[in-house]
Amino acid sequence: MIRSAKGNKTRQVPVRRELAEALVVLAPEPQGTLFRSRTGGALSARQVNRIVAQAGVRAGVSNPNPKYALVTCHLLRHSFARHWKQVRGSVESLSKILGHASVKTTWDLYGTECLADVQHNYEVTLRRLFPQQQTGTIPLAGRQHHCGRIISSRTECSVQPSAQKQKQTTKEVE
Repeated sequence: MIRSAKGNKTRQVPVRRELAEALVVLAPEPQGTLFRSRTGGALSARQVNRIVAQAGVRAGVSNPNPKYALVTCHLLRHSFARHWKQVRGSVESLSKILGHASVKTTWDLYGTECLADVQHNYEVTLRRLFPQQQTGTIPLAGRQHHCGRIISSRTECSVQPSAQKQKQTTKEVE
């Protein structure tokens, strides 16, 4: 349980059993602040971010955003959420883990996929839909796709159209 979190709310946060056991050893009868500064007070947000940034440097992890050199708590939060979504974790569970008041907030932040995810999901889904098809790659930039749509981005299709359809598509593009 986290008391006085953002918005002065009390939140219940799921943790792995190993972490729960380690926290019980650290504080058998938790009262007040669990993690304290050198002076005995509660750690400030700035102190926590500094600790996380130093741990990131020691671990050799960097921030992918060129505006920021160091790892931040917020980066870890977003990375966790993106990974959760990539392995098909439930949006409802993610919403509760992140402490969002509404699933809509979670969906607005993490409901969209980046282009790399769209491409990956496209290829995986086509392999599932057409497992008997011999797969290969067809460069599609600026061509008409075998389904009839014009492809404007530099992408590839994992499914080979029939030879007749491929000849027809090639003639239309020329």
